Amino acid sequence: LLDGLCKAGNLKGGINLYRHILRSGFIPDVRVYSVLVNGLSKQGLLDDATRLFYQAVKSGLTPNIYLFNTLLDGWCRLNQVKKVANLYSQMDSYGVTPDIVTHTTLSKSLSQQGKVHLMLLFLFKMLKMGFSPDVVSYCTLIDGLCKHNNLTAGLQVFSLMVKNGVNPDIAIYNVLIHAFFNEGRLRNALELFRQVSCCGPEPDIVTYNTVIYGYCSMK
Repeated sequence: LLDGLCKAGNLKGGINLYRHILRSGFIPDVRVYSVLVNGLSKQGLLDDATRLFYQAVKSGLTPNIYLFNTLLDGWCRLNQVKKVANLYSQMDSYGVTPDIVTHTTLSKSLSQQGKVHLMLLFLFKMLKMGFSPDVVSYCTLIDGLCKHNNLTAGLQVFSLMVKNGVNPDIAIYNVLIHAFFNEGRLRNALELFRQVSCCGPEPDIVTYNTVIYGYCSMK
């Protein structure tokens, strides 16, 4: 019921139900707090979501990775770097290990802020911790590097991805083709496009639009 209220946007009803649970003498579990924190975060009420999180922890709740990832995502959306860093640094003290969602969320946020050197640090930290970044994580990183005029680093990360056995999807190829055009490297862009057309993954509408626009802009 609580989850349904929050998903329907009736956060006030969800909070009232939560208070009713407390008045009834029941102790909310991690699922209840996860639903409420997520509902508050989705509406941009991060101060309230964080306050509820610490209130839950103070009452004896053991937080899980979902709670941390929800708050991290919310603060990242608001570009609150200090809040993100503080929350991330607390995970270990609660016995929670960052997962692939955690690092992808942080990488995306750092990319939007142009902090590509920190993105690379997070990648190597993930690898050192034994995580295997997925294709979405690599795409986020490569896209961030290319958007901030660091195609060379983007290509190095691409090579690392292939070396680690992760097959690039068409989104990553689209990013690289676009970056080649942006740097005026027509031959490289067309070679990569031919490679994709021949060997896959199958080009999509973004691929064709990128090639057409890029080719015309250089003529």
